[in-house]
Formats: sequence, C-alpha cells, structure tokens
Amino acid sequence: MKILMIGPSKSDSQNYGLGLATENIAKQLGAKADLTIVSPVHASQMAMSNESEQINVAVEETLLDAKSVDATAVQINVETILTPYFYHPTREETKTEVTDAAVEIQQALKMYSESVVEQVENLEYDVIYAHDWLSIGAALQLKAKYKKPLMLHIHALDYDRVGKKTDSWIYKLEKEGMDKADVVVAVSDYHANIMQSIYKIDKSKIKVVHLASQKVEPVNYTSPFAEDIILFAGRLSQQKGIFMFIEIAAELVNNHNDLRFVVSGNGELSQEVVSKVNEKGLAGHFNFTGLLERNALHALMRESKVLVMPSISEPFGLVAMEAAINELPIIISGNSGAKEVLKGALIPEKETVASYIKLIEKVLSGKEVITKGVAQNKEAASKRTWEMVGKEIFQILTA
Repeated sequence: MKILMIGPSKSDSQNYGLGLATENIAKQLGAKADLTIVSPVHASQMAMSNESEQINVAVEETLLDAKSVDATAVQINVETILTPYFYHPTREETKTEVTDAAVEIQQALKMYSESVVEQVENLEYDVIYAHDWLSIGAALQLKAKYKKPLMLHIHALDYDRVGKKTDSWIYKLEKEGMDKADVVVAVSDYHANIMQSIYKIDKSKIKVVHLASQKVEPVNYTSPFAEDIILFAGRLSQQKGIFMFIEIAAELVNNHNDLRFVVSGNGELSQEVVSKVNEKGLAGHFNFTGLLERNALHALMRESKVLVMPSISEPFGLVAMEAAINELPIIISGNSGAKEVLKGALIPEKETVASYIKLIEKVLSGKEVITKGVAQNKEAASKRTWEMVGKEIFQILTA
C-alpha cells in the first residue's frame, strides 16, 4: 500500500503534541507501507537548513530504523509561514489588524496547499492521510482531482483552541474537510462527541484511536527547590488553561509557603502569562522553563508533586500520558480525552479554582488513594503503545 501523509513529521516548539503524535505514527506506518510525507516547514527553519530550493525531497532518516524496516519514507518539506496555532489574535489588536492577519494567513494556506498539490502530482499513492486544519485544503484538492480516498486525522479543532464554537473560516474549513473525508479519526470519544455535536459530522464515519506514549530516559536532574513543585506543562494558550493555573496558584500561596509553581512550555500567550504572574505578585513562587526536550521534561516530572492540566478543551493530552509513565499524580480537566485511558487521574467536580485546589490538597496530603491512582495510570499508559496506535490506524486505512 502507498500512503500520502500530509502533516508535520516531527515535534518542534510550534507543534509539540501534534508533531510527537505524527512522528510516531509515521514511524509505525513506514514499517507497514510505502509512505510519502508532505510536511509544512516554517520559512525560518527552511532558511536555517541552508536549502536553496523551497521544496526539499529526501529520505527522512529520523523516522525509520533501517535495520528493522524495509519501507522508505520520503519527506517533502514545503515552506510556509504557517504553524498549527498561528491563526487567531491573542492580544488587543484592532479590528483592522485582525482582519489583515486573517487574510495573510488564508493567503499563506492557499499558497501552501497549491504547493503541496504541485509537488505530489507525479507521485503514486492509494490513500491520502491528512492531519488537522493546515492539511485540509491540499487534501481536498487532491481528493477531488485524483479521486483518492481521504482519511482526515483530527488532533485539535478550532473549537478546542478558542474554547467555544465560532463562525471562523477555520471552523468552516474543518467542517468541510470532515464532511468530505471518507473517514475521520478522532483521538478520543470526548473529541468524537465534539465532532458530532458542534460540527454535525456523521457518527458513522468517525473512528476513535487513542494516542500513546513511551518511556524516555530522563536526564540527571535534582530539583533545586526546597518546595514541592506544582507542574504545568503545555502550550501557553487559552486552550490549555494557563490563566486558570495562575489563579489556582494565587489561592494556594495564601495557605502554603512550601509550593513552587513551574511552567514548562511556550506559546502565543507567553508575554501575557508572565505579566499576569507579576500582576498577581507571584513572581517569587513561579519558574518558567520554556519548552523542554522530552528527556528533560520527564526528569522534571519525576521531581514534581503533581501535574495540573486545567484545559478548556483537550482532545487527548499526551503530556498526561508522559506524566503517568513517570508516576506523577495527574489532575486533569473533565474536558479531556486522556481520562478515557488514565482512569486513575483526578478530575475536578467543576471547572473552578476551588475544585482544582481541593484535589491538589488531596495530593499534598499523601492519601493512599493517590498512590493507587498513580499505579493505575502507569499501567494503563505503559500498555498503550505507538505500535498499537499504528496498527489501528493502518487497519482503518486498509479497510
């Protein structure tokens, strides 16, 4: 079987969870079929690679272990200013500035889609396998032009990133893509329900494939803090609930002088987050690491007391799986997909500061139920492998 995959082939600062998932999925599919990957590469990254051409075709050595697989994954990098999260205004822009930004991004997406279609016109493939909104335009053009089946894998939607239903052009693009795709893959039952209720997608075409994680050898690290670490790990965005985390911290420091709040990650709201921490008078209680390499993040998790994920809408939540493997207690929003795998995760009764604090206090108390939940999560996360994910996706592709 020959698969044309459109989407990122590895994780970077702009697409940590999405890139991590697609990289591992590509590795598994590359072992089962002939795989060609068309990947968006930011213009600055392309310039740093010293490529004289906008389009680079090469064997993607990092995706496959040549000793264990026979297939070859071909990587086609297409230069673009787009990133998966570069589309919504995050600050107080004027209406004109917002409109100009939207027009620029739509034009960039149009150019990117046209470049993809042009670059793959002479390739042979049996099925199109596309990931998220950046890939939809090109995937729909290829499906219409060459009459190829399309499987659209959705890792996050406009609804998740904004925190509510909008009438944005991206919402409309996502709906069109899911309506016209032959199969839509959701990363959780939670997200499949959003597709049905918010996007009105036919339930019969949606297949749920939970994501996975794998153990990483952590770097040698010992926390320099005497205080217990309350960890936030994720993109600094409205979606991930970073401002809720700050409000939680503000309440906790009133009753605890032995807590350190560590924020691992970066994102479109980095400046606003630091400003809010300073505004709350919490600078002495917070530390920002920026985006960490996975082995460093895993080491930090081992030194932390609890991971708090107050996401507004979390289709899955790979970082929760990583925390589970590292035996870190997890408090995760009820609006998340990872809770379907991690049955020992703590879920707040309501999405309020008080509900999260109640669970954090429970973790800090060291009650036996927390230990049981940690063990349950570790077992579940360890059993859910990328090999299983790849097998399930391949079965859908070949059905």
